[in-house]
Amino acid sequence: MFQERAGNAAGPRLLTRIYGQIHGRIILRPDNIWMMSRAVRLLVPHVAVAVFWCWLRSGWGAILVYHGLILLLSRSNIAEIRCRITRNLLYTVPFVCTGVLAFYLLPLMLQADLASWLAGYGLTGWKWLFMIPYFGLMHPVLEQLHWVDLRRAESLGWIAHLAFASYHILVLCTLLSWPWLFLCFAVLFGASFVWAAMESRMEDGFILATLTHILADSGIVLAAMLRIRG
Repeated sequence: MFQERAGNAAGPRLLTRIYGQIHGRIILRPDNIWMMSRAVRLLVPHVAVAVFWCWLRSGWGAILVYHGLILLLSRSNIAEIRCRITRNLLYTVPFVCTGVLAFYLLPLMLQADLASWLAGYGLTGWKWLFMIPYFGLMHPVLEQLHWVDLRRAESLGWIAHLAFASYHILVLCTLLSWPWLFLCFAVLFGASFVWAAMESRMEDGFILATLTHILADSGIVLAAMLRIRG
């Protein structure tokens, strides 16, 4: 009887031991935790855009949820970044031109009325006016914080650049015609590579990448504002 009970108790203990070994060796291994965290961060903008932009059709909801998740998941990056005066301002010239090009090319790129398209996502009146400085100044800073170490990760390679470009296309797919969407994807994919090179090879590279991102996004949103007014 005693042996029978001991045998019955051995089964659960064996299963518990096996589960503990699997959990410790597979689930909680540092490299697996690292990969899972990177996978979650790659999906963050897509989830925010899919739920709040595509489903709930809320421009503010999409960008605030995205930024909130960035602040939650990028705390280590924020702690590492030092505020230093940036140099090599020649790198900013192409990004300054982004707004000028957007202003003149928008009429050719659109497949929908810009003001109506923005209104469809709740971006009218004061919400749109407040979005202009928010998108131009805050969005690029937080976005660079989110993507900086994803671009540096050798295990991700070009996947990080692909993810960066693809979520923008998810936002723009109902606004721009298909040829321009492909061009925008190529430009964003290339910009991600340029920012990665700045961040990894240049002194104060993160600051320079963030500055050029601010110039590009500010130019684009100002071009959109001027087109709506004009």
